[in-house]
Amino acid sequence: MTRDEAIAILEMDREDAIQAILILAEKAENYDRLCDKPSPTTPSGMTPPYLKPAGKRKRRPCGRKHGHKGISRKRPEKITAYQT
Repeated sequence: MTRDEAIAILEMDREDAIQAILILAEKAENYDRLCDKPSPTTPSGMTPPYLKPAGKRKRRPCGRKHGHKGISRKRPEKITAYQT
């Protein structure tokens, strides 16, 4: 929209101006829907996080395998020093 078109809308009577503004808002909304996806050449850092696909899940769960005894460090029987 140019400055002259904006002035022309302001000089219209109230109902015509409201109708013209609503038409422009609808066009802008349709444009946003069409241009929602960034181009393939857009760097990853420039793409908003909500437009990116979710990260891939790990195939296997971490930790011990089923049926195997877990290994961990044993608790000390007596605590000789505290560190703060």
